[in-house]
Amino acid sequence: MFKKIAFFLFLVFLLSYCKPSTKTCSFIYEPKTTNLEWTAYKFTQMLGVKGSFKDVDVKGLKAGKTIEESVTDLTFSIKTSGVDTKLPERDAKLVKYFFAKLLKGETLEGKFQNVGLNKADLVLKINNEEKTIPLEYSIENETRVSLKTKINLLDWNAKEALDSLNAICKDLHTGTDGISKLWPDVEIKVVSTFQKKCE
Repeated sequence: MFKKIAFFLFLVFLLSYCKPSTKTCSFIYEPKTTNLEWTAYKFTQMLGVKGSFKDVDVKGLKAGKTIEESVTDLTFSIKTSGVDTKLPERDAKLVKYFFAKLLKGETLEGKFQNVGLNKADLVLKINNEEKTIPLEYSIENETRVSLKTKINLLDWNAKEALDSLNAICKDLHTGTDGISKLWPDVEIKVVSTFQKKCE
C-alpha cells in the first residue's frame, strides 16, 4: 500500500514538473524609446523640412495584455518651446512666429481613441481646437510600433500662424519659380519600442 501511494505521489510530481509553464505577458509604453518626427513643406514643389520635439509629457501609462490595451488611457502634451529642427535660428522663428500665434500655443495635446487592429484615431488639440485624425500603425517583433499620419493645419484654423511664419521666412520659402510658399500639410511619424514583461 505504501509503495502504491509513493508511486502515485512521484507520478503527480513528475507530471507537474514536466508540465510547460504558461507565462502571462504585459506591454507598457516606454517614452525613452520613442522618436517623434514631423515633416513640413515649403516651396511650390513641396520640399520637406523635418523636425521633432524635445519635451513630450505622457500620462496614463499602464500595462496591458496587448499594446492596444496599454494605450487606451494614454494622453500626451508637447511643449512647443522644445521644437527641434537642428537649426536654433529656425527653431526660434517657429516658436515666436508660429506657435505664439496659436491660442494656447505653448502646448500641443493629444490622445488615442478607437485603437484597433493596425488602425486608431488620434485626437489632436491645436490652436485650442480638437480634431480627430485617422492613422495607421504596424507592430514588428511584438514590441516595435510605427505609426504615421498627415494633418492639414488649416483644419485647426491656423492660417494666421502659417501666414506669420511665411512672412518672416519669405526669402527662405521662395523657390526657383519666385513664389514664397509654406504648405499647411504636415506629416507625423512616431516609432516606439514597448516594454514586454512576462511572469
